[in-house]
Amino acid sequence: MQHKKLYLFALLHLSLWSATANANVILHSEAGNVCEQISGPWTGTGTVSANLRGIKIKCDYSGNAIATSSDPGVFSIDVTLTLISGLCPSSAHIVSPGTCDSETGTISLQSDEADLTGTLSSDGRSANLTGTVQVPVKGRTLTATVEKMNLNKV
Repeated sequence: MQHKKLYLFALLHLSLWSATANANVILHSEAGNVCEQISGPWTGTGTVSANLRGIKIKCDYSGNAIATSSDPGVFSIDVTLTLISGLCPSSAHIVSPGTCDSETGTISLQSDEADLTGTLSSDGRSANLTGTVQVPVKGRTLTATVEKMNLNKV
């Protein structure tokens, strides 16, 4: 009797395995195209750092942004930053074009002022970015590393 149970278990296991071996699995996001969520107001915080004559300077900023898009894959963003802590400029303003990959949720901002990449959340309402920004300091331009930038849709 026990051999019969083992035989039935093995037969059932092989049947299920062969059925799934030929299956096509397709996953769709319930949120649809996450890039469609880009337009509108955003708020967030970020940390930037730079080396100034061998000294590492680190600063935290809060920011507000407005993103506009007429095409879900292409947008423009206008960002106003306010210093929270650190020895950095008290504010900054960045305007940049951006792109969004609807399959991966990858966003990219590339302009003379910023070179940032990151990922949108699965619902398109938050994003994490890293990269570099150009910061004017006493008539010179300094490249600062954006260690983290966390944005949330308002």
